[in-house]
Amino acid sequence: MHEAQAHAGRVVAGALQLMKTLTEQGERNTLELNNAAEKYMFERDVYPSCKGYEPAWNSSRVYQYGTCISVNHEIGHGPPSSDKMLVDGDVVKFDIVGSHQGWHVDAAITVAIGEISERNVALLKLTEQALTLGIEQAVVGNTVGHITRTIAKFALDNQLGIVAGLNGHGIGQDIHELPNIPNSGLGSTEPLKAGQTICIEPMFTLGSGDNRLLQDGWTIVTLDGSCAAHFEHTVCVGENPLILTTESGIITP
Repeated sequence: MHEAQAHAGRVVAGALQLMKTLTEQGERNTLELNNAAEKYMFERDVYPSCKGYEPAWNSSRVYQYGTCISVNHEIGHGPPSSDKMLVDGDVVKFDIVGSHQGWHVDAAITVAIGEISERNVALLKLTEQALTLGIEQAVVGNTVGHITRTIAKFALDNQLGIVAGLNGHGIGQDIHELPNIPNSGLGSTEPLKAGQTICIEPMFTLGSGDNRLLQDGWTIVTLDGSCAAHFEHTVCVGENPLILTTESGIITP
């Protein structure tokens, strides 16, 4: 872990909570939510890493925003827009990558807008619980597979769909680094190393994990239209895992 990541982690966590608070206060315009988060980060010397990002899988497009805002059956990578308005009953995923002095962190939360169905309440609770269980496995002596199998078993035990093809990952001076950390299957036997920073991010649905990319070239949605949830933290591997993306500073789960 680099100290710059710890600073970025606090700020990214604060920006996510700001977005959540603004929705609770009645803000429904996703572009306004994005702009508030970007301003919060810039004022604290953290750059929103996705702004201007050209990913290898989508090199023909440049992402224009500092946040991803994905609603209901949208799993992730949803661009904010002045025309994209939240309404009561929505389930919205806020996802932010931020960098300080060239070191990145990544985190996501899923938020209920007003009253949501009991099934969606359970989906959010269980997905966040899976994140906690996965983080507990991020210790020296374990492998990537320990994280993968823990998350996968929890999803299967609770009859939730596991989003196919979207994984956790390493992170540092690049947004996406090795190792890949799948949420399904057995995972790899690659050992986790002390000081290594990784993103653990279960993504579950109330239906199938099958998905597709929308014509905007960014937004990934469930194929069957079922609701999705996504929670993520950046974690430093050690004798005890350290969560970097919290407002209060580094904590253990």
